[in-house]
Amino acid sequence: MKPLFSRNFLFFLVATIPLGYLHFRNGLDRSFIDYDDLEVVRRMLKHDFETYFTEWLPVRKNYGFPIRDLSLFIDHWLGGDNQAIFFISNFFYFVVSALLFFLTVSWLWPSSSYIPPLLVALYMIHPFQTEIIEWITCRKYLTGGIPIALGTYLVVKWRESGLNRQRISTLVALWILSLLSYPTAVFWIFWALFYPSRQWSIKTNGKQTLSLLGLAVFYLWVVGRNTGEINSSLVNIIPAFEKSFHFGYNALGRGFFNLVLPFWTFPYYREDHVFSFVGLGLLFLVSLGIYKFVFLKIKKPGFELARSHFRECSIWFCGGLLFFIPTANTILGFYDFMLADRHFYFSMPFFTVALGYFLMTLNELYTAHARALMKITQIAAAIWLGASVVAITNKSPLWHDDFILMKDCALNEKSPRCYSQTIRRRFFKSDCNGVKDIILLAADAYKTRPPYSYEYTSEVPFFHASCVALNLSTPKEKKVEIIEGLQEFYGPSPEIIFGIVLASLEMGQLDQAFNQANQYYLGGLPSGPISATRTLQSIYLGQISALCSLNPSPLCKERLERFKTLHGEAELANGAGSWGKEATLIMAKRGMLIQ
Repeated sequence: MKPLFSRNFLFFLVATIPLGYLHFRNGLDRSFIDYDDLEVVRRMLKHDFETYFTEWLPVRKNYGFPIRDLSLFIDHWLGGDNQAIFFISNFFYFVVSALLFFLTVSWLWPSSSYIPPLLVALYMIHPFQTEIIEWITCRKYLTGGIPIALGTYLVVKWRESGLNRQRISTLVALWILSLLSYPTAVFWIFWALFYPSRQWSIKTNGKQTLSLLGLAVFYLWVVGRNTGEINSSLVNIIPAFEKSFHFGYNALGRGFFNLVLPFWTFPYYREDHVFSFVGLGLLFLVSLGIYKFVFLKIKKPGFELARSHFRECSIWFCGGLLFFIPTANTILGFYDFMLADRHFYFSMPFFTVALGYFLMTLNELYTAHARALMKITQIAAAIWLGASVVAITNKSPLWHDDFILMKDCALNEKSPRCYSQTIRRRFFKSDCNGVKDIILLAADAYKTRPPYSYEYTSEVPFFHASCVALNLSTPKEKKVEIIEGLQEFYGPSPEIIFGIVLASLEMGQLDQAFNQANQYYLGGLPSGPISATRTLQSIYLGQISALCSLNPSPLCKERLERFKTLHGEAELANGAGSWGKEATLIMAKRGMLIQ
């Protein structure tokens, strides 16, 4: 029976219903979250096709990929500013990949009544998939994943008839399409060419392999040059390897933990988190069990079929590992190795198929207990799927609200990065009340962690001082005194000057505000950076621009231009710069300095 007319295909269609409910139950009344969606997607959509290729794609920090970006332009053309259409498209692309995965397992197990639906269910309902579906910026994985899913299905279909020049050209074309969305699948082509024949020789495949390898390495170099920092000297490579090792064992443990247990943890791990070490322990125990109860046993005579299944399991599992190579690449500066759920998206079909072959291996090794093994598998799968539903129910809403997303991370993972992002997301929406408790928690977290001493002495004092200045319930006569008192808690920090300037403007003291600004970012301006963060630099640029509009003297305009020159990454037109200008003018209006 053909896959599209089988009972298993009916199961696939039915499985999309609860999957859709789990993700759509939060409603389609959503918007871009301020977590790359606003910084990347929304800004890109302001371009037309001509300016996209001339102004957007060539700029390194835009992380442009043509196929991914084309799909977003299509969404914008279909729905305009209705941002729910982007979410619906994400779900559509995911279901297309899931359908191709279903076809793949149906060709691998055409006569099995339980393995294809089991694997499809595990693939579709795995909590790892939530981030891919919910987060609009993850479109690069979805559009890059469909060509790979199609190519994988084709090589499975061609595994008996083999490859010819036309089929190889088809696989290479699909591979290139994927790379135009994202580099994760850069080494998939070698697995795809190896899988049907399981043979490789220098005489027959040498030139082909070297050509594709050269193209893959060149592509990675281009991506690394345009979107990352290439560590081109040994001085940079050695620290990079040390950093990658630290990230690697943390992320490996966290990744394995979440791969086998549908337990909710935030996509970004906390360094040396208990889940990372539990995951490493589980990985060791599982590896030891496979070695003792599977690998040693299949080497004995009489287990040829089990050995064949285990070989297939290994081939598919290694295929899944290939997708981690680009994200673990130290030379190119990619440190995202398994730090987030989305990095598993390309590997999940391969790991799931490997699981199917592993179950068949166990069935052959322990034939006498086959019935009991099947029952245990069914019970474990039911429990796992139920737990996955709970995990998805908790995870999905987070990707609809950037503040909830980051606050969940800050409170549960105690991540310094998440503290900073949480504060920013509410601060720039003028909701200081929403972040006042987070500010104190962040200060406590940073204070005891030397690597984050800069955040403790700069960003947190800045946000704290600014919130004091903007607070309408605090008497304006006491604000400067309160802000200056923060130095007893944080230590000396020039970043509080921004809040002091705001407080002086509210008092109507324009000259005093200028004098205070001169103490830091409006004064002589040292050659070094005013602040190590682009966000604060942009805010200061916004305030200088506002001050110069209040007092348009030649000196102020000169210093404004000088600030732009010395701090070229500061932008007046971005969210931080415009906020700095607007906040300054609001306080000047409160102080009756402008109408």
